[in-house]
Amino acid sequence: MAGWSWLWLLSPFGLAVVWWVYADTTGLTQRRAIRRMEERKVARRERDMQALGLNVHSDRRKRAHRSAADEARAHADERKGDGGR
Repeated sequence: MAGWSWLWLLSPFGLAVVWWVYADTTGLTQRRAIRRMEERKVARRERDMQALGLNVHSDRRKRAHRSAADEARAHADERKGDGGR
């Protein structure tokens, strides 16, 4: 019974290591970092354009169209990776 207490105390650390290895090998961590950087870049660009007095709204429409195309491309890549299912 004394051995169980150590197992229960150390198990969260073991699970954290397993999750860390999984997130790094699948690229999850990198994708999240890239998405965060892109969001910051867009926010910075909008802030700067607004400070210059440029039309931010037309740029949003272009970006929405571009992001929809990117999502469709990503969906197609996922389907291709699943063997066409």
